[in-house]
Amino acid sequence: MEPSAHQFTGVIAMLRARKALLSSRELCSILGVHTETLYAWLQEAKIPSIRIGRNHKFDPAAIAEWLAARTTSSFRPENSRQMPYSR
Repeated sequence: MEPSAHQFTGVIAMLRARKALLSSRELCSILGVHTETLYAWLQEAKIPSIRIGRNHKFDPAAIAEWLAARTTSSFRPENSRQMPYSR
């Protein structure tokens, strides 16, 4: 289940206001995901990042846009199907 946009409104605003790049640890804390999840997203190129040597850094504005694009899809009608009744 994808998160809804209202769950991340404050996070998106905070990311847009931030100027400094985020570390992997900081981003995991902000998004509430495990580091293994973040590294899987990186390997699958599912999240925007900047590689500096062996480390990945994250542009807060790019992450805010990425997060906004992911959360708005949960408002589409085809994603709000109800379970059919079994009689």
